[in-house]
Amino acid sequence: IDFSDHEAVMRARTAAQEIEHDRREKMRECVDFVTKTDGQWEDSIWQKFEEYKRPRYTFDMTGTLVNKYYGEMTQNDFNIRVTPMGSGSSKEQAKLLAGLIKNTESQSRATNVYSMSARMQLICGFDCMRVDQEYADPDSFNQDLFIRHISDAIGRVWFLGNYKERTCEDAEGVIVEHLVSTDEYQDMFGKDKDDAAQSLGDSECRQSYYYKRQGIRIGELIYKKKKTVTLYQLEDGTVLDEGGLKESGMKADGLKSKQRESYDICVRWFDANGWLKDSEDTVFDFLPVVPVVPNFMIVQDKPISRGIVEPLMDWQRVRNYTGSAFVEETALAPKDVIMMTKE
Repeated sequence: IDFSDHEAVMRARTAAQEIEHDRREKMRECVDFVTKTDGQWEDSIWQKFEEYKRPRYTFDMTGTLVNKYYGEMTQNDFNIRVTPMGSGSSKEQAKLLAGLIKNTESQSRATNVYSMSARMQLICGFDCMRVDQEYADPDSFNQDLFIRHISDAIGRVWFLGNYKERTCEDAEGVIVEHLVSTDEYQDMFGKDKDDAAQSLGDSECRQSYYYKRQGIRIGELIYKKKKTVTLYQLEDGTVLDEGGLKESGMKADGLKSKQRESYDICVRWFDANGWLKDSEDTVFDFLPVVPVVPNFMIVQDKPISRGIVEPLMDWQRVRNYTGSAFVEETALAPKDVIMMTKE
């Protein structure tokens, strides 16, 4: 993908949406199934019961199962372990990195982030988190890393390219879409009121709600910019790149070296009209957006993931339909009353 070409990025976005369209629609249906009032009924059956003035009851056992498994998951701690690997690492370095990660999790309230993603993976089989670089405090000059939850990731996050890994770390890039107001749009990108913004279209075929937030939909493109890196091996086996060698104060003369393909992680904002900002380098070595995809598989070059709700949907619907019919024919059925005398 030529990430300097806006049209090429728009085509890549469309391709990602088309590939995952049917799965994302099913995921939205699963979310509606446990959140909407009439979500556990098929639309045609719900309308038919309404037309004939028949009772419509929901005997929600699916939500109970989701809460049960969610409760079991939240009782466990989500831990990240760091272990030394290779000749250039040590237990002290691993302990230091583990401490830095714990500090990042503490500042980010990562337990809540993990908890939200755990619930979404149970419901629909897809969610996303990201790592952001922000100021730790409004009055501070120091920036830190924070783990953030991406809400409504089903309709907002699109991984580009033919990725195969469950973490999508081998994707060429990722687009995170944001809904902003006109004032936010103008402040973020220095636009005048006369500058017309062309919002990106969403990928949803069906609308579950009439009244929703309105605004301009823009895209945040996070992508890999390829580069060539020269590596140097020291006498003790430690491997450094050019930057690391410069920091160590050593010279490259006499050191074993080789070149390899690498990349920088860059970010650029856009809307349907074109680019909104120039490309900027980030501090990251990997794509900072991570999907949560249980039961992940690549089947016939198609990414698939599922939660626990999808296989329960038919069972739950049958329970609602038959239960409603049973209540109508018993508790709500009028009883014949016969009046007679002794004669």
